[in-house]
Amino acid sequence: MNFTSDFSPEAWHHIVPLGRYPHAPSGLAQVLDAAAARSMVEQFEREAREPNFPGLLIDFDHASAHPDKPTEAAGWITGLRAETEAGPGAGVYAQIRWSDAGEAAVRGGRYRLVSPVWLAADLEAVDGAGGVRPRRLHRLALTNDPNLKGLAPLSNRAAAAATGESPKPLTDRREAARQNQRKEPMREINESLGLPPEAAGEAALAAIQQIQNRCASLAAEQAALARQNQELRAAQAEAEVAQYADRFNPAAREAWRAALLANRAQTLELLRSLPEPPGPAQGAAARPPQHQRAQARTPAFSPGGDPAGSAESQRQAVQEYKNRRHCSWQDAWDAIRHEQPDLFAPATRNH
Repeated sequence: MNFTSDFSPEAWHHIVPLGRYPHAPSGLAQVLDAAAARSMVEQFEREAREPNFPGLLIDFDHASAHPDKPTEAAGWITGLRAETEAGPGAGVYAQIRWSDAGEAAVRGGRYRLVSPVWLAADLEAVDGAGGVRPRRLHRLALTNDPNLKGLAPLSNRAAAAATGESPKPLTDRREAARQNQRKEPMREINESLGLPPEAAGEAALAAIQQIQNRCASLAAEQAALARQNQELRAAQAEAEVAQYADRFNPAAREAWRAALLANRAQTLELLRSLPEPPGPAQGAAARPPQHQRAQARTPAFSPGGDPAGSAESQRQAVQEYKNRRHCSWQDAWDAIRHEQPDLFAPATRNH
């Protein structure tokens, strides 16, 4: 009976141990320190952001390095992380999406270990004793004879036989601590949403959705209030333009209305400073009594004068006053008679 590690995509597998390892074919020493581990992870994350990134290839016994051998995939690396604290579990860990052939090979016990591959272009010299530091992981191979010692096996039959259970995913206690740390932000989110700290993620999402719905509703209400306020301001400006219409040229009506909308207080101050035109209310005591409208008649003119010319002049003056003051014809007539008495004086005949 075979006992295997976790084959789920979320499982973390130890693929690069920290340490200094000789490379017999080249005579160099592979320096796998914390800087190397972090650089491999950073380079992988940059490549993973590229479009259509498939992951890093895992093959069988480095077969993909030989043109005459098949490049069948045992799996694909989809995630990397570094554990740089000193200890037997330090190094680089990978998340793997196994192929059916790769999972069967490990699950069946044909392969138990892995061997990382890096290119010469991704190495940097670190000391004068032939040490080189890999900066990028090129690919990984399933193997039973890795050059790097200290890797945790992909399957651990001895541990499983002792317990009678399938072994847990290849993560150490630091990973468990990391999982607990990830829960802390969720507790804070729940508390900020007014939920119990242990509330499930679905409850938090529902609370967030309610907040988003409320925000959308408030935004709609705000837009409606803004439209209403704009309409009220326009009506107010129109009323104030009409109130002071007799103090400015009618052609400037729209300009004054726009100014009231832009700066009401200052524009009102300017309108109030404009001189008021003379009107019937001014000098009312000196004006003759107004006639009853029902009995009002256009004054007659002496035959000896120039009634046609005088009547036309009087009519024009009254009409202009009526238009300017928006009053009745009788009020305009009385006001013009009071303001321009010479216009109504009888003409004399030359002898």
